[in-house]
Amino acid sequence: MPQLEHISYGRKKIKVSFEILEQMYAYYEPNKNLLVIDKRVKGLKLFNTIMHELFHIINDGFKNLFNEDEWKKFNEPSFKYAECSTCSKKLGLESYKNTNGFFTEYSMTIPSEDMAEVYSHLISGDYKNSNDEILNKKIKFIQDKLKEIDGQAVAGTNYTYNLNVFNNVKRGVRFLDEVNDFPSLYLSAGTENRDFNSKNLTVATLDVTIRAYIYGQDNSQSLADDIVQDIEFVIYHQLGENPDKGILDITIDSITTDEGLAAPYGIAEVNLNTAYRLEN
Repeated sequence: MPQLEHISYGRKKIKVSFEILEQMYAYYEPNKNLLVIDKRVKGLKLFNTIMHELFHIINDGFKNLFNEDEWKKFNEPSFKYAECSTCSKKLGLESYKNTNGFFTEYSMTIPSEDMAEVYSHLISGDYKNSNDEILNKKIKFIQDKLKEIDGQAVAGTNYTYNLNVFNNVKRGVRFLDEVNDFPSLYLSAGTENRDFNSKNLTVATLDVTIRAYIYGQDNSQSLADDIVQDIEFVIYHQLGENPDKGILDITIDSITTDEGLAAPYGIAEVNLNTAYRLEN
């Protein structure tokens, strides 16, 4: 049977490596975009392990949604989580028959591990409706928050983002073969020009290039257009003229896409000119 080489989360592709691990079934290295799994884990436990780690990846991009203080309130007042997942001896991953608010012993370590166990049990279907009110509240919380991720509405506007770039917004220049996470945005600055005046105030202009990379099996071009639309919204409606931050004006000079030539990947480039105030 072919070994799993990567998993896809939305448009994010995550590399998978199987090794012999001690004291854990798996871990994720965000800097390498790599999920490492103990090669001895098989069958349903392997699937649950992948789903558990996938939730951590989701959670890393949406800490504001999966609020741990809100989560803690679901438990009995007398219950306290450990300081960290490795600070506890509660490492069992066998599902409880009598849940009492937790799917597994490991759920009782820290809130994020508890959430990950709820998520993995939901995805695997390893859950039967019960009278466990605490667990039912946790399940509803996870379900409700997941629904908020795709197409997040922008507060105070009627606009809904087409894509979610998670934390994949970085400075510098990258070429397609250097990109692992999709969609991603890379920002690079050009030459800064300064206009000094006699009022101890300097007006500067700076050219900025935003390069976007997306992945879509059958719709890379439309996704490239979608992310350009999102960038335009942020520039004109969330940045734009902002005297409090010293921004005087942001103008889009040009927009280009690969027009489908890089399919199933897509590339879009937005070139900006930014004017801002510098106090001498």
